[in-house]
Amino acid sequence: MKMQLLATAYGQAYEDKLPSFLCEAAYDLANAFNVFYGTHKIMSEPDPVKKGTWIALAAAVGNLMEQTLTVLGIETVPAM
Repeated sequence: MKMQLLATAYGQAYEDKLPSFLCEAAYDLANAFNVFYGTHKIMSEPDPVKKGTWIALAAAVGNLMEQTLTVLGIETVPAM
């Protein structure tokens, strides 16, 4: 699977005037985080350092996805 980093996708989308690069990179990020989330039980993790790190990762991915969707003109919901 070819994963494109969002930073690279932003540049490529701008240069080529093709927002589909952002869509693909956001989709790849969502899939990668979904795999992580499916294999790591974040809220029941007994190690507080791991748990805190994983929560921070989830927040960072959420923020990045929200920003990217906003750039693409896609409205996000506050919670699911």
